[in-house]
Amino acid sequence: MKDMTMKLLKILTLFILLLLSSGYASNSTDEALHLLVENDVDFAIAKDIQKTTRDKMNLTIYYDNYLGIVDKLLTDKKAQFGILPHDMMLYKKYLERDKTFINKVKMIMPLYDKHIHILVRKDQNITAIKDLKGKRVNTNIGKNSFSLTGEIMKYKHNISWKTSHYKTNIAIEKLLKNEIDAVVLIESKPSKSLSEISKGSLDKLTLLSPELTGDYPVAYLNKRDYSWLNKEVTTNLVSVILASYNYHESKTVKRFNYYTKNITNVVDLITLDIDRLRERGYYLWKNIEPFYYRKVQWPLHSLSKNAIHKDMDRLDSFTNTIGMKFVTIDAGNLAMGSDNPALPADEQPIREYKLNSFHMLTTEVTQKQWLYIMKKNPSFFDAKKLNHHSDLNPVENISFKDAKFFIDTLNSLEGRSNYRLPTEMEWEYAASGDEHNLSHYAWYGANSSHETKPVGLKQPNKWGLYDMLGNVWEWCDSPYTKDYNSDIGQNGFMVLRGGSFINLPANVRNKNRMNNRDTIRRFNNGFRIVYDKNSIAKDNIKYRVQLHDTLSGIAEKFYQDSKRWDIIFYANKSIIGRKPSNIKKGQVLKIPFIRSVAFGKTKSEADRDITENRIKFLSERNMVPFSDPSLPHGGMLNHILEASMDSIGEEDYTINWENDATLFFPYLKEHKFDVGVGWLKPDCSKPNLSKETTARCEFLFSDPIVNKITTFFRIKTKKQKILTVNDLKGKRICRKKGWYVFDLEEQGLIPGKTIHLIQPDSMEKCFNMLLNSEVDYVAATKIVGNQITENMSIDAQIESIEEISTLLSSHFIVHKSNPRADEILDKVSRGMHKLIANGKMQKIKMDHAKNFFYKNQ
Repeated sequence: MKDMTMKLLKILTLFILLLLSSGYASNSTDEALHLLVENDVDFAIAKDIQKTTRDKMNLTIYYDNYLGIVDKLLTDKKAQFGILPHDMMLYKKYLERDKTFINKVKMIMPLYDKHIHILVRKDQNITAIKDLKGKRVNTNIGKNSFSLTGEIMKYKHNISWKTSHYKTNIAIEKLLKNEIDAVVLIESKPSKSLSEISKGSLDKLTLLSPELTGDYPVAYLNKRDYSWLNKEVTTNLVSVILASYNYHESKTVKRFNYYTKNITNVVDLITLDIDRLRERGYYLWKNIEPFYYRKVQWPLHSLSKNAIHKDMDRLDSFTNTIGMKFVTIDAGNLAMGSDNPALPADEQPIREYKLNSFHMLTTEVTQKQWLYIMKKNPSFFDAKKLNHHSDLNPVENISFKDAKFFIDTLNSLEGRSNYRLPTEMEWEYAASGDEHNLSHYAWYGANSSHETKPVGLKQPNKWGLYDMLGNVWEWCDSPYTKDYNSDIGQNGFMVLRGGSFINLPANVRNKNRMNNRDTIRRFNNGFRIVYDKNSIAKDNIKYRVQLHDTLSGIAEKFYQDSKRWDIIFYANKSIIGRKPSNIKKGQVLKIPFIRSVAFGKTKSEADRDITENRIKFLSERNMVPFSDPSLPHGGMLNHILEASMDSIGEEDYTINWENDATLFFPYLKEHKFDVGVGWLKPDCSKPNLSKETTARCEFLFSDPIVNKITTFFRIKTKKQKILTVNDLKGKRICRKKGWYVFDLEEQGLIPGKTIHLIQPDSMEKCFNMLLNSEVDYVAATKIVGNQITENMSIDAQIESIEEISTLLSSHFIVHKSNPRADEILDKVSRGMHKLIANGKMQKIKMDHAKNFFYKNQ
């Protein structure tokens, strides 16, 4: 019996030892766990982690290359932690075609960022990443971060190059000797490797943009980083992360609990020790923020750019049920608008507001989020149009009412009423920030390739909000007013803010205002939402189910949209059960309150949208050979207009005619017409502009269409004195009423001060007054003046003053308050660019010039 007892004790002891050695015991703090690193920088960080966690776990540090680290994390139970570049995951996904890998190794917390440097010589003809095709490119030694990122660059840009693996200092020497063509260097700025190179050598080098989007955050390198750089270079970041195997509960529960506890302990211990680490640890700890990841979620965070961008994970942020991330906008005071008279009138004057705190969505609402709630994607720039996934692109082509309906549906699905659009004041307050480096923060006309971009690629503002400027205009829950002195909004017109991917910088400002009717959908209009904790829920309606009722029929009854049956279903799932078809007579259902009208539109509403979308051009009569309905194609300018619209497939436009030039500005300002054809552009930056020129500066101008010579006409005499501008001062000068005067002002001929300006309602009257000595000179474009004098048969008596002439450019113009201004000018400009590229622009001009001069010979 005693022997049997001893045997049982030995077996039990052996079993306990086996448990301890395999890690199943809950207090197994002595098991050696491996923390794997590749280089000395990561080793220094790992040593600090080892010291911080030594009382809780036994961490041993091992060197390996990045591919080796990944393999060990997947196969070696002791290899629990690794320090990796985030694009290691991309390498496995793209180059090794391992789509499951990203679910196996996940990020615990971000550590630091490294900047991609691509060094080339200034004397090389290498200006873009595609120019490296077939070139000799160095990516350092072995399968390190440099070479992995290099392989991804080749994959992304579909190019190949001849790879060498010299150490950085040797590679740069070879680059200077023209033995290789480029050096890939991935180090935090300013690079220590580059600091070891002599300034004389560096002056021969420059940096190339890696042009990586989507998977890599954007950053910038400039003279503050490297004095030898001539201009700012856009680059990308490789984020270095602390990673682990992603344990799932499908594993043995005790072992799962043991390892996940270790990982949580690491984050907690680093958080508690962060002050000491920043003071005494490796210098990079000063930028590491572990408390963003204090609460470790399982499975571990997905390795996406949103997880890497630390700015999005503030302590006071939260994520809702469909993955929307919100940050707190603290209470404060807002000086809304501007007192700058050069800015549009609707931005004036300044008004003071005191705002309560609120939560705002960090990005514009994405197509994926919209699709989840609304089931159908209305976006113009969808996956088919972009030829790639559009889940993270902002949803657009939606009206104000569509946005409201989305919000009501989201509120209903979550059983709350806290979500809403921001007011105009809240939007401007949240958008405050640095606008001087617009390309760092915004997608706009100069950098967007005229399409929307995935949200969150640019730098965030001080609140952690992305794309507040550019990408898409954002609807606000505020009626549009013509200025801030008025509290009465224009009926049916709502405010949009922020500018879009097709806008000029002048419109991509945090104080700039735009408006649209609340039913209008545009391909550059989107929205973001806020969460208002103080919002009071509306009472639900109660409805008793009748015989033959269906959820879609009830939705049609209350929402005018049968497709919204799911709102009622999710609000009553505990009553209906798992199947929507299980509703029964007598059941009392809650009908969630929805403020918006149905998402669908009636035929009359759709027809009205078509009419409102039509572009209305306004052209002046009697401007031969430029514009007149009697001319072929309505004259040179209108022929260019027609050809431009045809080249981009735009058919929904009209050309209208007006003889009275004084009506153009009011018509365009009141949006009775959209575009003025063939107007000259002043220099709006000059001080002390006249009222007429200031009014002209309220317009946006297209690219130049055609140049015009403006000059002065006088009576012919046998001995004519050669005149200067000074000879015209104090004289009586005639020009048609409603025409420009800025060319006179720019020459010092100020109406009412240095000249007497007479303005009848036609140029013919000007020339009659000249013949009758009622004026001294007539000011007009040379070609129009010559045509009018010939038509009046007085060309033998009149001559132009060749020595006083000005060359001005003619443009299409749209008033800045027109909600479609940028969209229309973009269409016109794209059309003109096509005409220039295929040679049709020059042919149209020559045809009209030949026709004009042939008739007048």
